[in-house]
Order: sequence, then structure tokens, then C-alpha cells
Amino acid sequence: VSDNINEIGDAYKHEPISFYIDDQLVGQVEYQTDDNPINLKDIPEVPEKKGTIFEGWYYRDSDGNENPFVPIAPCYELKGNVYVAYDVYAKYMDKSSYVKLKSLKFPADTIYVPLENSGLVDANNNAIYSPEGLLLNFMYLANPVNATYGNITWYSGPDEDHLTYLESDGLLTIDELGEQIVVGKTGDVKVKVKVVGVDAEEVEMPSSFSISKNLSMDVGNGKNLNLKFNKGDKYISYKAYDAVNYEASNNDIVDIDDKGNVIAKKAGSTVVYAKYYTDENNLDSVVIRSCVVNVTVPKPAKPSVKSLTKKSAKKLNLKLVKKNVTGYQIAVYKSKADAKANKNAIATKTVKKTNLNISSKKFKKCKKLYIKLRAYNESGKKKAYSSWLTKTV
Repeated sequence: VSDNINEIGDAYKHEPISFYIDDQLVGQVEYQTDDNPINLKDIPEVPEKKGTIFEGWYYRDSDGNENPFVPIAPCYELKGNVYVAYDVYAKYMDKSSYVKLKSLKFPADTIYVPLENSGLVDANNNAIYSPEGLLLNFMYLANPVNATYGNITWYSGPDEDHLTYLESDGLLTIDELGEQIVVGKTGDVKVKVKVVGVDAEEVEMPSSFSISKNLSMDVGNGKNLNLKFNKGDKYISYKAYDAVNYEASNNDIVDIDDKGNVIAKKAGSTVVYAKYYTDENNLDSVVIRSCVVNVTVPKPAKPSVKSLTKKSAKKLNLKLVKKNVTGYQIAVYKSKADAKANKNAIATKTVKKTNLNISSKKFKKCKKLYIKLRAYNESGKKKAYSSWLTKTV
């Protein structure tokens, strides 16, 4: 923690925020004002790292929890009359595991929040309602569901021209009837939803719902069950979405979260369930829907060769471009006809590395060698292969 402390007003002091990349201090940012705490231009530029994606700036709080750094809500902890700054660090991830976020959405275009009448009235004789908190982070859906993205910054207001920042957990407190616009942003992806406060008497917990009946996906991918409630005579409360419980009959094949996102882990077929009680006090009121999920092994693309050289009369060296695959099958032939027919290979290898030597005494008699190779992915006992690539040396 820095000793360089910036005093704001007479009562409190703010430390500058220190930014680190690979444990090296790359800059410090001074606190400005409560309305504009951080000058975005002062945040250090992040250098590119080969094979990685920059996820964002993060910090750990006093409890050790990792949190995204949000310039509009800087990372301070008040100790006495000093706001102590947490150290901020650049976070990277391996490019091979990066899945780009395409879009965000809510399960409905309009979210209805029931408000209980307190029995009191204001100076204008209007009913006063008890406040209700809506956690936006628990409601939105990402596409694809296994996408990699940073913190979502939430704003709300009467329209898009008059939005105010919400806390980083996306808590929206509603205490009066009427609608407002909520906007969430992360990177270049944006989501908008209308949130309406309504009298609790006008809202209902629906009696039925539907989900997708079948889903198909490759290992490592994911899809949402696409929950839809059947609308009755009244508005559907946002609480209905929280009341649905999801489970998978085989967690070795898929995982499912509390938003109905199904993530494929292993090739095979299984069933996932959504359960909903129309009356939480009556176990017989349960409504169950099921979905059959088929998970397949993703077919890899053809391998790419960096170099293929004859190191000696009996040895070849093969270097491949590293890709996110399980491994490679390689076969060497002495004639074009044998290679085309995939017969009479004089050397074969199944490997996971991308830099390898292939040796055989039979190479010595051949003026020309035909090398065929293909990539494969494996999940359990199932495999998927790319098409063959043929090279000569």
C-alpha cells in the first residue's frame, strides 16, 4: 500500500490506486472527485501477451475475493479517515480457452417487480410501497453461455439519455410504480430491458412453463434451456424465474446452472430437468419439464504444418501449429497410391505433441515419402477426426 496519500476535503484522504502487470508496478492513478473518481486516461495501457487475451483489471478485497475494477466505483476500503486503495492487477487468460461473447439478453423483454402496499400514503395521498430489490446479475443470459467476458456495468433511468450507475452487483431497488430502462454493458456488448414496478395484486406466479425438448452440442459448448412461462391474466413476477430449479440426471456428461445454462462436459446422452412449484407450500404443486441433451465430440480442423524436414536417411522431423485438439494421427507411405488408399504404411504414430521425430529403417530406400496426418478430439471412448492432410518430403 502506497504512502503517497491524496487529501480530498478536510475529512477524508484517498490513496492513489496502484496498477500492476506481472507483479511490476506500471502506474498509479490519483483520486479526483466523488462525481468523477478516476480519469480514464490515467489508467495504464495493457501490453499484449502472445497466446493470451486480456480479461481486464482486477483486485482482491480484504476477504481475498477477486473483483473486477470499475473506474466509476474505485477499489477502496475506509480505515479511519483514510480510503486505503487495493492493488489492481492485469488479468490474462489463454487464448485457446477464450470464447467471445456475442450477446446478452433477459428471459423476457419486460421484467415485472411486485411491490407491496405499505398502507401508508405520501403528502399527495399516493400509496407508499415497500422497496423491492432486483439483482440483475442473476437474471441476464449470455450467448454463448460459456463465453468469456468481464464485469457488466449496469445503469438505470427513465430513458437511455438519463441513466445512473448501479452498484457492481447490479442491485436495482424499486419503491414506486412505473417503468424504467436498465442497460448493461461489457466490452462492446450491450443489453437493454424494461423493468416495471407494479402493485403486487396485479402480479402472479404462473401455473405452467416450457423449456427446449432437445439440445445438441459439442463437448465444451453450452446452450440455454430457453425457459418460457405461460402467461395468465396477470403480469408474471420476476420471482418466478428464481423459483425454477434445474438438475441433470448425469453430471459426468453435462453441468447445469441456476439460469438453465447447460454445459457439455463429455460425449453421451442425458436428460436435464426443470422443476417449479406453483405453490411453494404444497409439494404436490410441482410442475416438471425435461429435455434430452446429446453431446458429441467436436470435429477438429485439418492440422497445419510448420515444417517437415528429412533429418537423415532414417528420420523425419515434423512441426505442427499448436491447436486445441486432443492429438494427431500420422502415417508415412512409400508411394502415392498407398497413401491414397491408406494401405501399407511403413511408419505410424499417434501423438499429442506438436514437435516430433518419426524414424524407420524403411525410409532409407525411398526417394520420396508421403506423409498423411489428421487431428482428433477424444471424449470418453468416443473420437472425432479431421480430414486427412497429405505432405511429401
